[in-house]
Amino acid sequence: MSIFTRRIRSGLLVLILTGVTVLVAGPQGMASPAGAQPTGPVGSLASYEGNRVKEAGDPKVWLVLCGQRANIPNERIYEGLFRDWEGIVTMSDVGSIGQGAGLNGAFLAKGPSAHVYLVRPEGGRKHYIASESAFNRWHFDWDKIITTDQSYLDRLSNGCILG
Repeated sequence: MSIFTRRIRSGLLVLILTGVTVLVAGPQGMASPAGAQPTGPVGSLASYEGNRVKEAGDPKVWLVLCGQRANIPNERIYEGLFRDWEGIVTMSDVGSIGQGAGLNGAFLAKGPSAHVYLVRPEGGRKHYIASESAFNRWHFDWDKIITTDQSYLDRLSNGCILG
C-alpha cells in the first residue's frame, strides 16, 4: 500500500509517496538561497529532527538530520557545532532511525551574506539554516560560525534545509 502525504512547507507543495519526496511547485522569491529546497522527515521521525540523540549506556551521539541519524564522530566536531552537552535525548532504540552520512569534518559557516550553513565537507553538502530560531532549536553555537569564501559555499551541493 502506498503512503501519500501532502504538505505545504515554506511555501512549497511537497508530495511524499512511500517515503520519496517529490517537489511539485515552489514559490517565487523564496527567502532561502537559490537552489535550496526544503525536504525532511515524515511520520514519527519528525519529532526527532534537529535533536541530538543517544542510546542509554552508549556514549555515541547522533544528530537527526534530514530524517536520518548522522554520527557525530568525536568531541572536537561536537564542540565545534553545539553550545553544550545539555538536551541530548536518550532513546531506547536509536537504530530505529535510518543511518545517513556522518558529520566528519562538519562546521558552521557563512559567506559574505547573512546565510548560515551546516557544512559537511565529506560528501560536499551544505545545509541552509532557515532562521535564528531554527539555529537555536538545533542547539548550534553562534560563536562557532566561520566566515568563508562564497565561492567555496557555491561549490557545495544543497542538502535539506534546517528549519
